[in-house]
Amino acid sequence: MKTSTRLNLASLVEELGPIPKVYLGGKIREDCWRHLLLKGLRDHKWINGPLSQQGFDYVGPFFVRCGHGCYHHPNKHGAINGCWPDYDQTREEVLYLCTTAIDKADLVFCYIDRVDCFGTLAEIGYAYARGKHIVIAFAPNLVSHDNNDIWFPSQMANKIHFNICLCQLSRLFQKTLRELP
Repeated sequence: MKTSTRLNLASLVEELGPIPKVYLGGKIREDCWRHLLLKGLRDHKWINGPLSQQGFDYVGPFFVRCGHGCYHHPNKHGAINGCWPDYDQTREEVLYLCTTAIDKADLVFCYIDRVDCFGTLAEIGYAYARGKHIVIAFAPNLVSHDNNDIWFPSQMANKIHFNICLCQLSRLFQKTLRELP
């Protein structure tokens, strides 16, 4: 590569700033809401590293797609004890991978659509302790400003949004990326 081309690329990166790294917290499901925000997630695995998107890098979590959902039953986090033993992870590995990804993240964006999101609540606490920028979006009719059983982790967020339906999620996520400090 020519020196002048390298200098131009370096100045462009410096001008635009680093690409934000994003962790998406929330319940993992077979037809997960993350697919609305990410291209190529279905076939990406932890071992592949971050998933590059337009304007950001997605650092996790990643889960196994086997085609019939056996990784998406309760307590499996999309990666534990499914039908493809080569892709199985232990709970200890999942914890390590998720906390390491949060350590790398500039933004922890959580979509909470059920109050039994215990892993997500722990991720919020971990992200808060690590000084991460946290944004929580709650699904419609789950909680409100005045009636929020998830008030404790909500206090850890830099911003909270209530009554966000799936059709609004992509726009809110893009706005959040633009407003990152």
